[in-house]
Amino acid sequence: MSNFITKIEVVKEAFTGEETINKGYISDSLISLAEESHIRPILGDDFYDRLNQTSPSIAFDAYETALKGHLKTALAWYIKYEVLPQLTIKVNNTGVNIENSHQTTMGGVQERREVQAQILRKANLFGDIAKRYIQENKDNLTYYESNAGLTPSKRSNGGLIFPS
Repeated sequence: MSNFITKIEVVKEAFTGEETINKGYISDSLISLAEESHIRPILGDDFYDRLNQTSPSIAFDAYETALKGHLKTALAWYIKYEVLPQLTIKVNNTGVNIENSHQTTMGGVQERREVQAQILRKANLFGDIAKRYIQENKDNLTYYESNAGLTPSKRSNGGLIFPS
């Protein structure tokens, strides 16, 4: 279970206005997937593990608490990005089905791609805010390693790619 965000917080943060979603679509495994795919790379393994602690003996300072707030917003939008295909396409014992609503006009594949791209753009912008907060406060975030969120360099050898 996530220590960064709850299903209710995802719905409140990322589904705005008239958008509604049954929080049952947001599984614990989907939250974990979004954390691993999008939040851990920002923080690095050690700092991610620290901020995801649930032990009562771990006390977060004001900077870590503020950072978790920034990450929560980004994570909510990353989860929305990850859940969108499940909302539009259902897979069950009859095969792959596109949801049909009698009250609205369904968007097609192109519209879903555009919406998903917009959601990812917003999630990345919120992620950038968290990264900027880290850079501005790195001296106060004692567990953060400054190279944790950087993409490692790579080298190629005969078509194989190796991290350097």
